[in-house]
Amino acid sequence: MIKCSGFFIYNETTSWLSSLTRLDFPAYNSNDIEDISSTEYVNNLTFNKMVYKVVYNLINLKNHIIGKFWGAYNLDNIMVYDQLEYDDFFQQLRIDKDDDLFVHDNEPMSIMINRIFEKIYDIQETILSHMEAKYRSQGAFTNNSFRII
Repeated sequence: MIKCSGFFIYNETTSWLSSLTRLDFPAYNSNDIEDISSTEYVNNLTFNKMVYKVVYNLINLKNHIIGKFWGAYNLDNIMVYDQLEYDDFFQQLRIDKDDDLFVHDNEPMSIMINRIFEKIYDIQETILSHMEAKYRSQGAFTNNSFRII
């Protein structure tokens, strides 16, 4: 059991840097996405309504990403982020609301669910793989360091 009866004050600067144009962009939360009442019949229209919200969130996130981070290892061998590199990859990335993302009438459920989730996963993987930070060697470390938000 830890007992503490004081405050610690650290006199250090913290620089916040974001790779998003704004942090409060509109998006559906999980309650909105799962919003199916117990009396609602689950069919392709209901499922498409949920999928649309997930795709909307992905497109909205993609549209607000402006770059990725560069990092370097400091003298204590701790990786710190020291630069945001602006990148227009996300503005050029196309996420089309094509037929692969939606359920059609008389479509087998297992094939349909796998196809849609694979497509959503591929989009997420593309975004995350391109967001991966780049690293410099220890010798290239600068004194600027940021915490990612």
